[in-house]
Amino acid sequence: MRPALLLALLAGCGLPVVHTINEAKKLEPEKAVPKDSKDSKDSKASKAAPATDASAPPIPSPAPRTDIPFKRAGEAASQRDDFTFWGWSADNTRYAFELHDHGPGATACEGSYTLYVVDATRDAFVAGTPLVVEHKRKEDEVCDPPDLAAEIEKLRPPALAQHGIVVDNQRPPTLPRRVSTSTGRESSSAKPAWILTLGPGSQLRAELENRHGGRDKAGEPGGAYHLTLTRDGEAPRVIESGERRRPFVWHYDLDGGLVFLAPDGRHLALFVATTRLSFEGDRHSLMSNAVALPPTWIPGAPN
Repeated sequence: MRPALLLALLAGCGLPVVHTINEAKKLEPEKAVPKDSKDSKDSKASKAAPATDASAPPIPSPAPRTDIPFKRAGEAASQRDDFTFWGWSADNTRYAFELHDHGPGATACEGSYTLYVVDATRDAFVAGTPLVVEHKRKEDEVCDPPDLAAEIEKLRPPALAQHGIVVDNQRPPTLPRRVSTSTGRESSSAKPAWILTLGPGSQLRAELENRHGGRDKAGEPGGAYHLTLTRDGEAPRVIESGERRRPFVWHYDLDGGLVFLAPDGRHLALFVATTRLSFEGDRHSLMSNAVALPPTWIPGAPN
């Protein structure tokens, strides 16, 4: 009987099929790879990696903080300035903030950006500031510079770097909480007061009194305000004496104010809301008082 016919008959009887040597090599199982070989490591890694469709969802990374720098949008229609707090210097003695005045809408080339850097140890602007960016002529048909926002974007970074401002060196702001008062300490008239909560066991009382104010007196020389801070029944500390009058500003308060405590707890940037007579209506903005705090006012602050 021919060999090929014999193999076919054997296979049909359920006996093992005999392969040629070359065919047998093709069907041999792969030899084990030594444990310390590169192929072994790659194989382990591929086995350890879970399948994409069955893997657990990745752990999300922390969301980036959206309050650095702190920004509060204004409104062009109601002449409310945009406000940005850029942060404190590394030694917590200076801070920077910026106001964007939209303008009253009377001309095309109006508005301004103003960057302020304040020395909190003196409550005074540092040399070279405020840095004001505005159009050279408001009545021009073609504005110069054409884009105020782009212009301040170019000038701001070197100004902040020059004065050592670190943008992420800041705490979230405190919002003053208004309370009613009639203290009699400085006058017999009732004065509005606000509580400033700066941390655990750190509450300050702010009292603000408008002087020479009123919209009917909103021209030169303008209104002034008297501001004090008090902690735990101590003697009030005068922050603003009420003598400095600002042209066309006719009202001050802390209802729209903000307070930024320096990260070291030794200095305070206190922003007072202002109402200023404008070409069309009133402009609503902010101005700051810088305060060097006694160490006892903020528990844990360095001496």
